[in-house]
Formats: sequence, structure tokens, C-alpha cells
Amino acid sequence: HMTPEQREWEQKRQERADRAYEKACRQQEEEERREAEALERRRILEEAKAERVKAYKEQKASDLLKQQARERAEEEDRKLEAEELAKQELAEKRKKQEQRD
Repeated sequence: HMTPEQREWEQKRQERADRAYEKACRQQEEEERREAEALERRRILEEAKAERVKAYKEQKASDLLKQQARERAEEEDRKLEAEELAKQELAEKRKKQEQRD
């Protein structure tokens, strides 16, 4: 049997223990919420980084294709110019040959 003082003391001790437990639960929930938010921020940042890397790689590939197309066009232009020059030289040789004959 407990005296009224002991019961009151036990009841107050139990109330303190309950409050401490509730506070610990709230702190744990808050910590878990903060961790979840941090994980979500990291996930979002990683996604954004992956998108930037993807866009960068796509831009580099596009730039490379454009550069290759320019180089092919320039090579084709040089080839056509060389062919035209060869035709002109051949025409001049024929003209000189005809003038000699």
C-alpha cells in the first residue's frame, strides 16, 4: 500500500516520464522529418545535376556534329574549287595548244 504522498509522488513521476517520452518522440519525429527533407533536397540536386550533365553532353554532341558538317562542307568546297581550277588549267592548255597548232 502507498501513502497518499507516495501515490502523488508516483503520479507526478509518471507524468514527468510521460512528458519526457512525448518530447523524445516529437524530437525523433522532427529529426526524421529534417532527414527526409535533406534527402529530398539532395535527390533534387542530383536530378538537376544529372540534367545539366545530360544537356552538356547533348550540346557537345550537337556541336561536334555541326563542326563535322562544317568540315565536310569545307572539304567539298575545296574539292569543287580544285576541280574547277583543274578544268580551267586544262582549258588554258588546250587553248595554248590550239594557238600553237
